[in-house]
Amino acid sequence: MIVDLKLCNRTKNTSNSRNYVFTGQGCTDLAQKIDNDWISFFKALKQLDVKITRLDIALDDYNAVVSFDKMERKLKLGHYRSSKKSYNIVKQADVNGQIKGYTLYLGSQSNSSTGSYMLRAYDKYAQYQYKNQIPTREAIETGIWQRYEISFTKKKARKIVDLMTENGQTIGSVFMDTMRDIVEFLEPTKTQAKEIQQNKNRWKVCSWWENFLDGAGKVDLGNPEKDLDLGRLLQWLRVSVVPSLKMLEELGEEKGFDIYQIIKNIEVDEYSKKQNRLLNNAKKIDKSQINLYLQKFEEGGL
Repeated sequence: MIVDLKLCNRTKNTSNSRNYVFTGQGCTDLAQKIDNDWISFFKALKQLDVKITRLDIALDDYNAVVSFDKMERKLKLGHYRSSKKSYNIVKQADVNGQIKGYTLYLGSQSNSSTGSYMLRAYDKYAQYQYKNQIPTREAIETGIWQRYEISFTKKKARKIVDLMTENGQTIGSVFMDTMRDIVEFLEPTKTQAKEIQQNKNRWKVCSWWENFLDGAGKVDLGNPEKDLDLGRLLQWLRVSVVPSLKMLEELGEEKGFDIYQIIKNIEVDEYSKKQNRLLNNAKKIDKSQINLYLQKFEEGGL
């Protein structure tokens, strides 16, 4: 098993400790190793007296249950309730003004010993497109991938681990409770005199936000982002690449170039870590299974 770990050595004048950082892919590899049993994993770390200094919990939405534009509009109107004092919205656009990236921050990281927690909501699909990476199967099918990520640090992170290991809370319920604390989007509510309530505490939470939080509480957030496999690679090629290649093939016949020969002549210095893992895993697949993949690829039925 390959796990992405960074080992940071302290200087000789400091305590004999080590700092381990599990990247996103490292967590995926680890989840497979521990059979997705994060609670037992955290309990084992506590028995070893390991101090967790940061913990990220993320929810992926492939159906745009909540609209980023709707969230932004509510924030600008002040139609929300939050334990955080600030929010920030970062957009990336091309020269034509078309949005290519979107990130919404609620709260900020603090250097205090008590730690902090914040929400980062962003367009994961746009991020993958920008990096020319292949998204998950669900994202390919819907064209949508919105990620809601809560980052806990220091004592806040350890408190979350305690809630799961000692209080019996699930990752989903922890996520939902924290999201509700970070922000609740509100619908201006009128009094019996048909006037808007001045006290926001009397405003109702928007039904679409309640539905989102209810769904987040029920979903199994322990499932990691799955690594790319041969089937998904072929599916992505069939949907996103083959039509463009056929177009270039047609253009080449008219303009006198062979796009396939050009591709063969291109040298690739090295594969990415994900590509190397995919290659190694694909080599272990039975030839009959690969032929089945290729048959479905040709038929467009992946």
